[in-house]
Amino acid sequence: MSLRMSRSMTCLLAAVATVAAPAAAQSSDDDAITVAGSYVDAMRASDFDGMATLMHPESLAELREIFAPVLASNAGPDIISAIGLPPPEELSSMSDTEFFAAFMRGIVTGDSTMVEALRQAQADLLGSVPEGADTVHVVYRMRMKVEDVEVSEMGVLSLARWENTWRGLLAGDLAGLAAMFQGIVEEDE
Repeated sequence: MSLRMSRSMTCLLAAVATVAAPAAAQSSDDDAITVAGSYVDAMRASDFDGMATLMHPESLAELREIFAPVLASNAGPDIISAIGLPPPEELSSMSDTEFFAAFMRGIVTGDSTMVEALRQAQADLLGSVPEGADTVHVVYRMRMKVEDVEVSEMGVLSLARWENTWRGLLAGDLAGLAAMFQGIVEEDE
């Protein structure tokens, strides 16, 4: 895999959201940095179910909505297969949480180089920036080695209040990914 592709995959992982076991239910005094740290740890461990439990329910539904046109298209089965997702009929029966986990599993596990890079990655949570009372952006630096090349990326994981804790939001980069897939769909039809 090329360094450019590796960086793109790292950015995508951070966009989709960015302790080897899922975090326990967070208490009201848990802050966004703690939740972000649990998310990054789950990502590093390829714990896709754990990542999904740390996502905001509206973002989980949004991911499914972004890919709905792809799933319904003639090109859908080929795109789904290329991503490494289960067949459309299986995807349609999944909950939003299961869909997110399957999506992340397909993207990450399809590239053994990325799995190993994430497993050995170092993540430093640098701080947070509040945006109103219900949204916070956690800034982090992820350092990893991809094909013997040291990569250091700054990232932001946005979170929103949900019940008595914080949960991850999808980043705008997914809109670009959805547009790319939509372009493929339109070309095929």
